Amino acid sequence: MGKIRIWARRGAAAYEPENTTAAFRKAVLLASDGAVLNVHLSKDGVPVVIHDACLEHVPNGKGYVAERTLSELKRLDVGRTDSIDFMQIPTLEEALKILAPSGMTVNIELMTRFDPYPGLEEKVVALARAYGITDRVVYSSFCHESLMKIREIEPGAKLALLFSDGWYRLFDYAKNTIGASILCIPFEDLRREGFVASAQEAGFSVAVQDAESSEEILACLREKVDIIMSARPDLCRIVIADAV
Repeated sequence: MGKIRIWARRGAAAYEPENTTAAFRKAVLLASDGAVLNVHLSKDGVPVVIHDACLEHVPNGKGYVAERTLSELKRLDVGRTDSIDFMQIPTLEEALKILAPSGMTVNIELMTRFDPYPGLEEKVVALARAYGITDRVVYSSFCHESLMKIREIEPGAKLALLFSDGWYRLFDYAKNTIGASILCIPFEDLRREGFVASAQEAGFSVAVQDAESSEEILACLREKVDIIMSARPDLCRIVIADAV
């Protein structure tokens, strides 16, 4: 079995609030191979890192990311509800200041599935270039139009396909239409017998999302996946070491 890569999902989100600078620093501290983060665009055109487009789940937040300027977003506290520590929504640039020097892969998920965020792709690629990490960035999205835009802007970009169930001739579509080299699947898709092996035979790396327990991590090992996306990268290391 080849070396399985461990990507910290939304940073090491089991230990620090997801998609915060604290979570990304923790991911670096835990020697993750990569970090997965989610990017939206503020009303005034700044790429920001947060998972949900809707701000209703954030204390004192309302509306949507696209309706708020960066200054307004920075006034929201995305830290723990049981803590007095104030944590801001980071910009993508603030996240890259932490992740770029680490040597880690940075998986940027463009959250354009329901909001197109005009210009987001260009701004994200420009930041990757500015920080000298174009060879370490993987772009992913459920909005495949965004992936095609990334391909136009950065022909050599590494693309990871996020998709829902029911695709016909998925491998052909992913390879020849999108140009993806990675398929991202939810943990539940490991139940699709033979899928991982078939995808790898077709030339793809397979990344499994949301493997958080020892049992789930072991299931990823049994299927010989290439990448585990987990909020607990340290547990992944322990389980893998014990299994060798």
